[in-house]
Amino acid sequence: MKKLLVSFGIGIMLASNLLALSGPKAYILKAEIQKNAKYVKFISPKKLSEWIKQEKNFAILDVREPDEWHAGEIDWPEYYEVPRGFADVLAAQGALKPEKTYVVVCATGGRATLVGGELSKLFGFKNVYVLKGGLKEWLKEGYSVVNKLGELKAK
Repeated sequence: MKKLLVSFGIGIMLASNLLALSGPKAYILKAEIQKNAKYVKFISPKKLSEWIKQEKNFAILDVREPDEWHAGEIDWPEYYEVPRGFADVLAAQGALKPEKTYVVVCATGGRATLVGGELSKLFGFKNVYVLKGGLKEWLKEGYSVVNKLGELKAK
């Protein structure tokens, strides 16, 4: 039963973002993602794993929705669950610091690119990275996530 719940949760996490990029007006969202991509740096799952092993000084901003967080997250002490529409509010309030290094993650990278671009172009953040391919790619490359059930890996 535990294995079924894990698979179901990861499946929901990955499917939700794929649905967002389909439909008659999806081209609008895709265009915004492309515009914002020029304001961020991208980090591969392998490089992020290296940063974690090196214990670099950075924070992860998970901009998925609350129901997606339950499926799993990267195990890192400075991991903040911040829904996409709230990151700019935190930046405006000063809760996010422009001099800090942030890795923004979502399911596939689209929402993270939107948020990362906003932090860079609107608030002057210089060290914003987006996890290339999002948590879907992180899992695909064999890295694990954690949740209340423990550590999980996609097979």
